[in-house]
Amino acid sequence: MAGLFLLVGLGMIAFAVWAGFWISRRHFERTNSAGVQEFKSFGSSVKANALEGLVKFAGVASGFVGILCVVGALFGMSK
Repeated sequence: MAGLFLLVGLGMIAFAVWAGFWISRRHFERTNSAGVQEFKSFGSSVKANALEGLVKFAGVASGFVGILCVVGALFGMSK
């Protein structure tokens, strides 16, 4: 059972890292030479910020739970 928690925890941490890189890459691709993010319209700005906010929240929550799973699995293996 501890092995399953370790595997799930590592997967969740990997998702959290991927989410951070994905958001950063999207920001980088939208940034012009002056360092200002450009959007096609106000609607696309709202959609992008909402999507990235949800992914960021999911990534942070996933990372936190993943760390708890890994720590729990490591302490469970020591018994």
